[in-house]
Amino acid sequence: MLKSFGVEQYPRSRPVSGISATRLEIPEGAAHVTAWHTEDRPSQVISYYSKRLEDPFVEKDIRQMVVGRNRAGNTVTVVAAPEQNRTRITITIR
Repeated sequence: MLKSFGVEQYPRSRPVSGISATRLEIPEGAAHVTAWHTEDRPSQVISYYSKRLEDPFVEKDIRQMVVGRNRAGNTVTVVAAPEQNRTRITITIR
């Protein structure tokens, strides 16, 4: 699903069981959500996507999230949160 929106999958990440990709209907239209696991730290994930999204914005108080745009102009939100001994990556495209 990410590829169809021009967003790269984080290297060496694996889909989260049961919710790897879904489409949600929200008041603003459709939102496409994917979830992945990686052994890397949240800061590494945010750094990776900050370099690949257009106009990236990392909230100073919440350094585990970056918001930017893909080449088509869709808003892309990446959240990287610690989960046990790994990081859960949630990517929302709308």
